Amino acid sequence: MRFSTGGSGLPLRKTCTYDIIYLEGYDHTTYNSVMYLLGLRAGKALAETLGETQLAQTIELAFEYGKAKMDRTLWDEEEGFYHSWWDHNKGSPDWLMTDSLYGQVWAYALGLGNLLDLYKMKRHLLKERELNDTPYGLRVLTKGTTANKLAKKANTTVQQVMRQKRRIHREEAVAHLDSFFSEVSGLQRKSSVDENVNFSTFTVTKNRPKKQNFLR
Repeated sequence: MRFSTGGSGLPLRKTCTYDIIYLEGYDHTTYNSVMYLLGLRAGKALAETLGETQLAQTIELAFEYGKAKMDRTLWDEEEGFYHSWWDHNKGSPDWLMTDSLYGQVWAYALGLGNLLDLYKMKRHLLKERELNDTPYGLRVLTKGTTANKLAKKANTTVQQVMRQKRRIHREEAVAHLDSFFSEVSGLQRKSSVDENVNFSTFTVTKNRPKKQNFLR
């Protein structure tokens, strides 16, 4: 516990499967912190199974301290979600990472219960759906609530313009189809008249290519 946290109470500048985001560049991240709480909860269950009461109590103290520090440094009560990271020098901008609570999924699968406050986790997941949702699935990382709102407003304007263009194109297409069907109807009427003509009164000649005089 002390090795992974550096005595800070939460994993300190540790990488994870999301190395492309460079989470190890920040003191604490929600993703790693939840995974850490998961490990502590599992360790406590093992210690209790083996009758290691003192070890189980030590782990429980570390768990409660880590959980409290998450609420103190990463939780945003006003916006209703856990920030992606916190850093002593860089602060904690309101970035939202979709998989932040993935450790909780494992906790439920292993029967280890809630790692964080249930009400806060519910608010966090609702915020993920609000800010990170796209037509193609959840975006992994969202650049803050303010930027997200501006982006959504801009995207709405673009969608309105595209809908207007599609409507204009559709109207033009209908006009072209009307003209096309009128022309086809005229050809069909002409064809019907031609079929009633006695073709024996006509002679057909082949168009032969004209000879060209290449000698001057």
